[in-house]
Amino acid sequence: MPSPPRPAAAVPPLSLQAVTEGASTHVDAGARRTCLQILERLITDWCGAAAPDATAAGVEPAAAAAATAATSLGSPNGLGALQGLVPAACGAPPRASTSGADAAGVAPPEALPGFCAYAVTAVGGRACVGELLAAGARGAFDVRDAGCAALLGEAAIALKLTHERCGGAALLQHLGGGVLPGTGLPSELTSALLYAVQSGEPKDVKDALRAAFAWLQQAAGSARR
Repeated sequence: MPSPPRPAAAVPPLSLQAVTEGASTHVDAGARRTCLQILERLITDWCGAAAPDATAAGVEPAAAAAATAATSLGSPNGLGALQGLVPAACGAPPRASTSGADAAGVAPPEALPGFCAYAVTAVGGRACVGELLAAGARGAFDVRDAGCAALLGEAAIALKLTHERCGGAALLQHLGGGVLPGTGLPSELTSALLYAVQSGEPKDVKDALRAAFAWLQQAAGSARR
């Protein structure tokens, strides 16, 4: 008789929180980007329809990756360890597509119950928009810097992936109703970002994020003069 599928392993909560915190608040743009790549893999593995065997196989390596990433964040060579973890433990970072039912805003089945809602609020809302734009307002990163540009591009990929895999309507409602009104951005920039997340490609989302980031950075600089 074939053995029954193994139950899906859950990410240790502190490990998941540590990676999300790294993607949201780390002082190094490269570390934020690497944490986002790990979260992208978790979203790909855990949000969306999958056969039972594939689900079990996908959750366990991703759980191990998140736990290792959490340890790496606190090590002296944390950034280097994280960068080595992504291809070794998670495979190549996923690229977002805009096809299928998920892109229309329908929340897909989950390998780990509750993770899609977590991804909408903690990854899409906080790491990719709220804390990222707050960093621009504080002048923590320079929009002209290559590391900042790479981080904006990764956030755009993560936003499109979250929209596609975790329920587009929920993400847009959270961004438009909860996150963006508190940023101080003018309405044309918030509308452009929401439209890009809903209908654009990752490049369009990156351009909208960059415009918002640059506006906040400039506004903060003017206020300090």
